[in-house]
Amino acid sequence: MEEKIIEEIISFVKEKTGLKNIHKETNIAAKEYQIFDIDAEFLMESFFEKFNVSYKGFDITQFFYYPHYSWKSIVFFKNFFNKSNKESLQSLTINHLAKVVEKGIWFNP
Repeated sequence: MEEKIIEEIISFVKEKTGLKNIHKETNIAAKEYQIFDIDAEFLMESFFEKFNVSYKGFDITQFFYYPHYSWKSIVFFKNFFNKSNKESLQSLTINHLAKVVEKGIWFNP
């Protein structure tokens, strides 16, 4: 995997989220980073757009937490992703995002 892609994704995530001290094994969807709901949607929509990746098959709720007060029911937001709360969430690492960029299409870790 090309280190340049990893560095670009790290820079992108830092810029969009304000996270610091992240590396290729960082799980950006971890609850400790508090990226959820609309913020998670904005981050991933921006990621797919910036890196020209097809998001077909991406289910945001497999990775990011949606609190009970979620804005997801508001009709004027784009329905890019299938949304439903899941009990256990998968990790979404920088390393995996780099592999997705290399392929140009979303695939689950």
